[in-house]
Amino acid sequence: MLRIDTHLVIRSLTGRDEECGDMGFIRMGPSHCLLALVDGLGHGPEAAEVARQAVHFLESHSTLAPAELLNGMHEDLKGSRGAVASVCQLNLETGLMTYAGMGNVTAKILGIHYASFVNGDGVIGYMMRRPRETTAELHPGEVFLMFSDGVSSNFPPVDLDHMLGDSADFIATEIMNRYGKKDDDASCLVARCLR
Repeated sequence: MLRIDTHLVIRSLTGRDEECGDMGFIRMGPSHCLLALVDGLGHGPEAAEVARQAVHFLESHSTLAPAELLNGMHEDLKGSRGAVASVCQLNLETGLMTYAGMGNVTAKILGIHYASFVNGDGVIGYMMRRPRETTAELHPGEVFLMFSDGVSSNFPPVDLDHMLGDSADFIATEIMNRYGKKDDDASCLVARCLR
């Protein structure tokens, strides 16, 4: 059984957490872990409300597969300003990750086996293509991370190699401090597979 260390960092453009349009979701079960990052379009109270609604949907339907969760969120958010999101289900017995994403939330595995996940085009709640699931394996010593477009993706993964042995809290905070943009809400979710 894999042991996972997780941490989420969010930062609101306005400085008020309740107005942050970026939100994360982590649910650790006996055999699976569900990880998600949601970015309500724009920022401020309206974006935060959309993100809260999306996270509420995740809380209520966390047993669904990632693509089903995105489809369900799409129906639930219709009529709102919309959101983008990434959802990953990690099997704690095998390390198999099942992933689906829509829009510009970035997801990567760093470590021995580097992987970058590809998201579909669209806006959840407005117009999106059918989500596609992909799989990858997370091994002990590796780190899975998701971050919103409030974090610059223009850093080479090798920049983080020296951090992979640190806690999920340290990694997420360091990414936010180094690469977080100053003109948008920002979020970073880290899941570190312990040796």
